[in-house]
Amino acid sequence: MNHLWGTGGPGFGLPENRFSGRFEREVSFECGFYKFHIATNDGVRFSVDGNLILDKWFDHAGSYDVIVDLADGKHELKIEYYENSGDASISLNWTPVLSCPYPDPSLYFPVFAYNP
Repeated sequence: MNHLWGTGGPGFGLPENRFSGRFEREVSFECGFYKFHIATNDGVRFSVDGNLILDKWFDHAGSYDVIVDLADGKHELKIEYYENSGDASISLNWTPVLSCPYPDPSLYFPVFAYNP
């Protein structure tokens, strides 16, 4: 997601300042840790599966990285955003950090046969 409105507004009759939005999406992830990068100019809240992960609900321009451990399957991502004045922008992207390991235990714990 990448919305860079600058000094303009999102359109659709909304003003250039003092507007808000909610962006929701269900995304399939493979099991692992993911780094979510959020950049905003003003307030933002970020939730995964209904759990609040980031709460920066105040006037500011900021950039944040949060690491989230996700199970294999679909997850609901939600961003709540507000613009007070000045430039308006919100972006979200993610990258995998660490995949869930499913090692073959015999690689780490070799089995030795003992025949007396």
